[in-house]
Amino acid sequence: MKIAVVTGASSGMGREFVRQLADRFNGIDEIWVIARNETALWTLKRQCIVPLRVFAMDITQTENLLRLEEELEKVKPYVKYFVNAAGCGINKKIKETDLMDCNRMLEVNCNALTLLTKI
Repeated sequence: MKIAVVTGASSGMGREFVRQLADRFNGIDEIWVIARNETALWTLKRQCIVPLRVFAMDITQTENLLRLEEELEKVKPYVKYFVNAAGCGINKKIKETDLMDCNRMLEVNCNALTLLTKI
């Protein structure tokens, strides 16, 4: 089975990548969509012509990454496309930004990206 994996799939660029992959690329049997907004993922599933496998999860949580890794090992798909569109940003000066907000941004934009790529 050939799949695409798309993080941040519930909105913005991630959602648009899912739509484009489903509509324009042949040879994908399923798209695995990952985001925190489960309702938006199920809405997207109803709109796509390619089957979607929904993973409503926060990719900064280790247990969620382990769950995804386990599913990949179980199904053993060929990952044809990996789109890491999950991300967050802070629109403030660094001196005005809370330490935990900075940490969350790094967790999503750096750590999760690296760990998902390894998986």
